[in-house]
Amino acid sequence: MKLSFMPNYQDRFLWYFFAFAMGCAIYFGIDFEPWCLALVIASGILGFFLFKTQKIFIGICFFACLGLTVASVRTHLVSTSMLSQPLWRQTLSGFVTDHVISGDKQILTLNRVWAKNKKVPKQVRLSLYAAEPILHVGDWVKLQAHLFPPETFMTQRMFFQGTGASGKVLRVFQVRPKSTSKIDKMRDFIITRIKSVLPATTAQIAIPLVTGEQRVVTQQQYEIYRKAGIAHILSVSGFHMALLAGFIFFLIRGLLCCFPCIALRIDTKKIAALIALGVTFFYLLLSGIQIPALRAFLMIGISLVAILLERRAISLYTLLVVGFLILFVRPEWIMSISFQLSFVAMMVLVSLFEQVNTHLKSHKVIHWIWALIGANILVELLLIPYVIYHFNQINLYGVVGNLAVSLLFSFCVMPLLFIGCLFMPFGWDAAFLQTAGWFLEHINNICVWIGQLPYSEILVSSFHGMGLWIISLGIGILCLSKTKFRFSGCTFILLGFCIGYGIIKQPDLFIANGGKTILVRGEDNLLYTHQKNLNLWLVKRKLKENGQKDALLLTTDSLITLKDHKIALTNKACAGADFAILPKKKKCNILNQLQPNKHINYEVFIEKDILVQQENAAVQSRLWFNQGGHQ
Repeated sequence: MKLSFMPNYQDRFLWYFFAFAMGCAIYFGIDFEPWCLALVIASGILGFFLFKTQKIFIGICFFACLGLTVASVRTHLVSTSMLSQPLWRQTLSGFVTDHVISGDKQILTLNRVWAKNKKVPKQVRLSLYAAEPILHVGDWVKLQAHLFPPETFMTQRMFFQGTGASGKVLRVFQVRPKSTSKIDKMRDFIITRIKSVLPATTAQIAIPLVTGEQRVVTQQQYEIYRKAGIAHILSVSGFHMALLAGFIFFLIRGLLCCFPCIALRIDTKKIAALIALGVTFFYLLLSGIQIPALRAFLMIGISLVAILLERRAISLYTLLVVGFLILFVRPEWIMSISFQLSFVAMMVLVSLFEQVNTHLKSHKVIHWIWALIGANILVELLLIPYVIYHFNQINLYGVVGNLAVSLLFSFCVMPLLFIGCLFMPFGWDAAFLQTAGWFLEHINNICVWIGQLPYSEILVSSFHGMGLWIISLGIGILCLSKTKFRFSGCTFILLGFCIGYGIIKQPDLFIANGGKTILVRGEDNLLYTHQKNLNLWLVKRKLKENGQKDALLLTTDSLITLKDHKIALTNKACAGADFAILPKKKKCNILNQLQPNKHINYEVFIEKDILVQQENAAVQSRLWFNQGGHQ
């Protein structure tokens, strides 16, 4: 076997599309805003040389530069005006376009917002800490709320979503429920029916599988599935779409093949693919057209269209073409955790599928065992960097959880729920739903058992984003290369971890909430605080990024020593301090002091000198921070 980087002419297109995705990722990962016109010119020059020379290296450079250019153009076309200063007690009205229940609050996105104050953005994200009224997507609501600039770590996402501010609802004045569509009535009917047939513990799992309604899932139940490493099944995504499409495809084709007069005259594969495409589209509508479900439908839809066009349905070409088309329209989705996990998992599975088919065609038993166990293990291992980067945790028994429940979900739960929904109008669904509920009870028990195992959840500190893209390059080499060169991808993965943890710089102090919340990094690299009760979500995020569950208590709440510098946490401890953190209207007789703004988070780095900067100050020059005067 030749040790060639690109053995076949056609394989270059796999690398071209992968390079485009990496170009999009690089744009959103760098700390500065590149000049859009320069990117356009560079893409044009590289495109000209690619047309003249047809060199693979130039092609990779061209598509990587094209990814940067598309992402830059998309960012400049987005016209979200970000709120720069808090607005208090604003009366506004609009339509609910997104609604999620998280613990004791409702999180809603309000669009087409009208307010007397012209500074209020046209779309806002609000938290409602009240059990009533329960809002729904499509409702018109009038309310009073405090509005704040988006948190630094949320700014990029909210910018591309068109959301210019976050806030807290003080009072709801009026709600006009939306006119119920046929799809909504059908969804409500299915939810009511499942609740009447199944116990609450299994109904709250069956409902999101069928309708995508996640509000029925309790936080306790979600934690059980998360610790088992299978929380992804609670939201409609590629897993559910693939199961449904595959079930319908093989069911219809099997039924048609039972009638020779039909099977001998028409192409049953195309009929089955067409019906599966229609059913999958209906399932997308029923689930509320959520973003992960939409991406999954596009991928599966193109695979089914490939069958209709007599092309290979499952291949790396199909997957990367779908990814290219999605990112060409929405390049910001490359930063989405759901896109990263689903795309990488599919790339690994399809690559493994192609290699297993090539080398193990004559060994059916080995083929099956390797496809079932080996694929799960490999996917779990290669997804660990993304889980660490976004969630700061490792589910040690995620492979066990997926192996334990994947067969039950694939061949029992989803088919039974689908058949039950088909028979609901006739009242013949109870037996199918109850059987599915019986399997779900066993799945719950398996998840509880896995979650109780020692070290079922391991917290891990964050690493720099550059490390993640190097790891992604290594995974791409592993999946796309057809020669021995692919094993060099393991080196890139290890290098990504080393660089990611090597270049990240953690602050010695983190200050939020106007100085009322302070986290101190000790010599043991753990975070300490002088507060006993820390319920702020922001603080929990910082602790999680440091690989901690809870902050440790300081022995003092006034004066601490860090790296030979004395830090005063109150104005009473200023004497002899090098640096002081003071509330507003308080003064201290030292030069180096900070009176933190309540709506700005600060990071303090201590070496020979003390450097104070806003959280994520390195990326403040990006367009999503500067749009609309964001400060």
